[in-house]
Amino acid sequence: MSTYLIKRTNAELPILLGKIKKSPFYQKKLIEISRPHSIKDIPFTTKEELRRASKFDLLAVEAKFISHYHESSGTTGIPSTSWYTKNDLETGGKEIAASGIKLNEDDLILIRFPFSLYVPAFLVLQAAYYKNAAVIPASSRNTVATYTKVLELMTELKATVFAGIPRELELLAETASQLSLNLHDALPNLRGILVAGELLSPCRKAYLEKQWGKPIYNLYGSTETGNIAKMCEYGVLHLSEENYLIEVYDEDLNQEKKIGEKGVAVITTLTNQGSPLLRYVSEDLVSLHNTNCKCGSNHLEVRHYGRLKDCLSYGSKTLSLYDFQEVIYSLEQIPIAWKVQEKDYGIEIFMQYNEDLHQTKGAILEFLTEKIDIPGKIDLTLDKQLFDTSMLLNNDTSRKPVYIEKTIQ
Repeated sequence: MSTYLIKRTNAELPILLGKIKKSPFYQKKLIEISRPHSIKDIPFTTKEELRRASKFDLLAVEAKFISHYHESSGTTGIPSTSWYTKNDLETGGKEIAASGIKLNEDDLILIRFPFSLYVPAFLVLQAAYYKNAAVIPASSRNTVATYTKVLELMTELKATVFAGIPRELELLAETASQLSLNLHDALPNLRGILVAGELLSPCRKAYLEKQWGKPIYNLYGSTETGNIAKMCEYGVLHLSEENYLIEVYDEDLNQEKKIGEKGVAVITTLTNQGSPLLRYVSEDLVSLHNTNCKCGSNHLEVRHYGRLKDCLSYGSKTLSLYDFQEVIYSLEQIPIAWKVQEKDYGIEIFMQYNEDLHQTKGAILEFLTEKIDIPGKIDLTLDKQLFDTSMLLNNDTSRKPVYIEKTIQ
């Protein structure tokens, strides 16, 4: 970890503790800690603790200062709570606006993140407000802005920026393909894409950039923390050092990792007001790297490898979602859907293609076996049922009910 960042955090520790102890959660958690001299003296905050906390336990300011309430996706079934002040939202928006995409007042941003309990859509909205840009709040996971509707909006309104999870880019590209629509020709005004909310390995990024013909800028963060890092124009994901401290530990949280070594991200929010967090064990796998970037920033680079829970272990060897993405997205043909299933004998990889294969199944399996180095066997199943692509062309939108019907004269 950066010695400079630790020293700066320790210098600001009394102020940080004064703010964070207004949270009922930390009043209880830190009750036996009187005068910590270093951030290292503070115990870790785990996801399980956040899930067990009540919705108001993480609130560290008076309710009148709160602008938004948000929850994590709750993949375990129990989401964690986050409160955001106006300043928290604006801080996240300014960070995103300063990413490599360089938002400006001439931009029209189609936001495909869900406008729901998750936070990314609202931070991009704040970035647009900050730069006086316009937005198309299409959202996702809804029956109003269907996939065909989104493509229609982007083409007819001449959107300049798309913002959403990487998977939405893949599904929109598949929709365009089914409509015989060439994305490069149909979207001449689109100049860049913002993504967040999913792992984006280098090979996946390169694949999507080729599909869309536009540069992609990644963001890294969470609903619990806000936006932690932003990608510059040179493809480096820089830590927002003014607002966050990241420590990297081994899986058991016993040994701190050195710069460049992969481990679990432990995050301290330095400026969050609504729900500040101390040494939050995110369960994300990351590594930190010193930079002297061509963009002019020397802030640490964050490399994200996915969630710890998605890793598969084979003796001393561990494969992360990043490892699988790098292999899948380097295939000659990329499947529209895929998944890896752990088996007693090794793994089975399921893939769905909606077009004629340029290679035989045997050639694909040979490539996968060569690239995925595990002691067990690898099976490949070509499965047309992984994802129902017919829903992409479904234009049945949700409409308001009709309360009064008149006789047609």
